[in-house]
Amino acid sequence: MAELLLEIGCEELPAGYLAPAVRALADGVLELLAELHVPATGLTTYETPRRLAICLAEVAEVQATREVERRGPAVSVAYDAGGKLTRAGEGFLRSAGVAEAELIRIHGTKGDYLGARIREGGGATRALLAARLPEVIRTLSFPKAMRWGSGTWRFARPVHWILCLLGGAVVDFAVDGVAAGKFTYGHRFIAPAACEVSGLESYLASLREAAVEPEPGRRAATIQARAATLGDEAGGRVVVDASLLDEVTHLVEQPDCCLGRFDEAFLALPREVLVTSMAKNQRYFPVEATAGGPLLSCFVAVTNSHPAAAANVRAGNERVLRARLADARFFWDEDRKRPLISRLADLAGVTLHERLGSVRGRVARMEEIAVALATEVGGAEVEAVRRAVQLAKADLTSHMVVEFTSLQGVMGRYYAAHDGEQPAVCLAIEEHYRPRFAGDLLPASPLGRLVAVAERLDVVCGGFAVGLIPTGSQDPFGLRRAGLGLIQICLDAGWDIDLAPQVARNLELLAAEGVQVAASAAAQLRDFLGQRLHYALCSHGVAEEVVRAVLAAGATRPVDARARAAALAELRQDPSFADIATSFKRVNRILPDGFVGAAVDRAVLTEVAERELLAACEQVELLAAPLRAAGDYGQLLRRLVTLRPAVDRFFEDILVMAQEEAVRRARLSLLARVRHLFDGLADMSQLAAEG
Repeated sequence: MAELLLEIGCEELPAGYLAPAVRALADGVLELLAELHVPATGLTTYETPRRLAICLAEVAEVQATREVERRGPAVSVAYDAGGKLTRAGEGFLRSAGVAEAELIRIHGTKGDYLGARIREGGGATRALLAARLPEVIRTLSFPKAMRWGSGTWRFARPVHWILCLLGGAVVDFAVDGVAAGKFTYGHRFIAPAACEVSGLESYLASLREAAVEPEPGRRAATIQARAATLGDEAGGRVVVDASLLDEVTHLVEQPDCCLGRFDEAFLALPREVLVTSMAKNQRYFPVEATAGGPLLSCFVAVTNSHPAAAANVRAGNERVLRARLADARFFWDEDRKRPLISRLADLAGVTLHERLGSVRGRVARMEEIAVALATEVGGAEVEAVRRAVQLAKADLTSHMVVEFTSLQGVMGRYYAAHDGEQPAVCLAIEEHYRPRFAGDLLPASPLGRLVAVAERLDVVCGGFAVGLIPTGSQDPFGLRRAGLGLIQICLDAGWDIDLAPQVARNLELLAAEGVQVAASAAAQLRDFLGQRLHYALCSHGVAEEVVRAVLAAGATRPVDARARAAALAELRQDPSFADIATSFKRVNRILPDGFVGAAVDRAVLTEVAERELLAACEQVELLAAPLRAAGDYGQLLRRLVTLRPAVDRFFEDILVMAQEEAVRRARLSLLARVRHLFDGLADMSQLAAEG
């Protein structure tokens, strides 16, 4: 066994490219070794902005051997009438590399074929890698790739060197003129000279001596420790965002940090503006006085330069941030010169989509939907709902949001508060954007929920109305996120609303504004929202088959579906539950497709078993109606379970498909009546065992 070390050295890669690229490189090498039947273990990966590297601690130096059976031409083609090999047979004999006596016959469905058992493998791993590694490296893909010079190789950035060692010796290959060797290179500014490497141990040691830390985990720890120290020196604590830490970790090879300062007068800006200017735009860590407290007029920047340049780097970062904050202060002052409500008319000039009109049109539809919802679920005054919707998107035309798009909603809240709007309205402006991503907070206030639901309804209805339907991996308009958010908000708020009429009304509003609504939109939306509800319930721990059974009986009322699923999941713990599920499946199977049934003709039901089932069904019907109306699905299901003995005896004693048409129809109608008790509750056949 020997150690394999592979590094691709290039110009600085974007931070987001590193982790996926090094994983793809590792996967490519492992797949290649598996294809070549070369055992390998002990994978480690390393990445910095200028290198992607993997190491396998143990790689077999010789390919494993194996016996394979190779099939040749049909026997009738391989031999002539005299039993001698034909040209086709001789050709197979040569290609297989065996003696004629070693040939075998392979029996196939269409006759016998000439065959041979041959041993493959045993090749030197070094030679195999030299021949195949260029293909692995060439096929690495990136969100954006480039060519350079006169070559044809596409990579994220120009490649300057390749290091590849097996057992300490170079694996000899080249990719587009870049030959593999035994050298790596240190930090671009601090120690750029070549470093000769003999294996992983010397690779790591050489890079660290040359001011490169190849392990991202160690770089992140260094940044955190140094930033915390500088925060203490400033009299506060550094605000470390995990995604920002990951980004800056992948922007540097030898991290250091510096403490920068800015004019205290900028602290009059909203916290979110300061944090966005520092963290989002400049990749600085803000510093706050205490946990969650006010910000201090300083920041921590991560550097990758020569220590001698520290003072210049700090001054440069301060200068850049000062300019950004000056712009932000200008936007802040200018935006507040106009009431937020005056920007509502400006939204007519902001296009949603060429086939969906403007944002102003969306706001008008949201207003109507939100007011109707408020009337149905309560919790907010109609005038407050109208005001919140009218102001929800108004900040989109503000200077601040045009410059810092991530602050939409946040700035609306600040500007509305400046104008003296109700606190609940101000909060709803910000909250209605939630959830923005998986795991994000949901809107908590009734007003925020109403605006959020109204917007998401219009988003999904508008998308499906004009055919912008998500496909496999493509969802450029975020319809899945909007649909799931809509379901999550309804579930979180406990609003037992039926989404079907809400969707129908939204589509009508779109059509009234001249949008060409697809005829299939309503049906497609029903399925789409059902899928989102399926995901939401499963993600909360409900068994998938329970969700499937419940949604098959109706999926347009999310809260009602959740209650049915909870009751069904609880009842499934009862050992007798499987029996009723199986009995229901028998009922469902025997009823013809589309059979609705008619009033049961008691006169023709003369057998004891069928009369008992009718009586049991009538008794359950009397109790079921109030339980269903109250949403007490647990008790309702328990009542339905009591039907099992009568159903089982009916099937044991009664021939359902009797020859007399009147009797047959009465018996089928009785079973349809039993099945009807489960309508709108669950499709029990989704749970029944086969049999």
